[in-house]
Amino acid sequence: MEDYEVFDVEDLNDFLEELDKQESSYNNNVNSEVEIYGITSNVEWDITSIEPDTREEDMFRKKTLYDLFRKRRGYLNVTDLVSPLWCEVQQEYYLTKNLKKTSPQMTKGSSVHQHLEYETTPPTDRILLDKASKEEPWALKILKQIEGLHQLSMNGITREFPIWGFYKDSLIMGIIDEISLGQQGKASNEHKDIRDYWHPAAKDIYFTDNKTRFSNTRPSDSQVYQSKIQVMYYAHLFLHYFPSLNLQSTKPLYVKPNELNKETERTSWFSSFFKCLNLDGHKDLGEKFLEQSIRTIPTIPEDEFRNNNSLDGLYKLCSKISRRLRLNISDQNLGIAYWNPQSQQLLYVEKFDHEPIVLENCYNRENSFWRTMREPIGVPPNEVFKCRSCEFRDECWWLQKKQTLPISYE
Repeated sequence: MEDYEVFDVEDLNDFLEELDKQESSYNNNVNSEVEIYGITSNVEWDITSIEPDTREEDMFRKKTLYDLFRKRRGYLNVTDLVSPLWCEVQQEYYLTKNLKKTSPQMTKGSSVHQHLEYETTPPTDRILLDKASKEEPWALKILKQIEGLHQLSMNGITREFPIWGFYKDSLIMGIIDEISLGQQGKASNEHKDIRDYWHPAAKDIYFTDNKTRFSNTRPSDSQVYQSKIQVMYYAHLFLHYFPSLNLQSTKPLYVKPNELNKETERTSWFSSFFKCLNLDGHKDLGEKFLEQSIRTIPTIPEDEFRNNNSLDGLYKLCSKISRRLRLNISDQNLGIAYWNPQSQQLLYVEKFDHEPIVLENCYNRENSFWRTMREPIGVPPNEVFKCRSCEFRDECWWLQKKQTLPISYE
């Protein structure tokens, strides 16, 4: 099974609320058996070893969370910037204790993602051939993008689309659950330019995040808010990943500066990406990787792959394919789709607009959580209900500091 970007705060808290209703207790290193919706499940709270340089307690007072947990990797996931919105103190506990959460319900959520992905893109046998290569894992992601753009062009939909780029000064990586196209407006027989006869009309582009939901009720506003910010990041990254994208938009942040040369912009940001992760964009990926690319994406001419068998070359090929799309940004082009993980049926979809100021404010707050020594911020008094499903509620220093008690467990 492919790795899907894990954003489990919503599913986890939904799941833990059910545990709490049954007065189930859970502690670190304790396995418990519970029954939810007629399913008996084992819930494991695993503590695994942490990186050697994080074992000394005083190190946490000398390094930022980014330096301790993300610097070696070199970038943040979208999840890293969204999860702390629920509670920064809880997120710090997860990091410093290196607590891993596993349950059949979370596995079921991944199965829903895989099922949806395979509806649009059949599984391939592409694998990492050179485990010592720093460039090949990213090359595999670009092949996935090429495949996704082809699916988007041919079928109007693609899923599990890997994306990365910069938001301000941070390199961010994510996986977009779903990108789809819809016909823009109504067809018209009037043409202002003869070229309109040869070029298809622009299509509205939509970005959707698929969530599993154990309950048929609408999630809390806090959970919806997190999901909205997550999709805003995805839309921003995608639309800035391809500076040469044939895009029509009047919305803030989506509009590209007219005076900026698109080729210069493409070269600039991708070169910064190489430098950030110490990658060689011009390094040949080898004959075996080339053969794999040709075999697994037969819709691309063989010469195209032969002439672009490097990170920089594959990105140029990917950008070339993206220019075939004529896209429009419409109102409420972002959405969250909630699925029942048992029946795998769609419950409902919530649509909304991109809000650049809201996204920027969230980024500034959580980027400082990762990159400065400021104290994490816990839940405000009106959101203390979140503590009800938190495994750290008994030891939480934030609750003790604020002299605030979690709501009754009854």
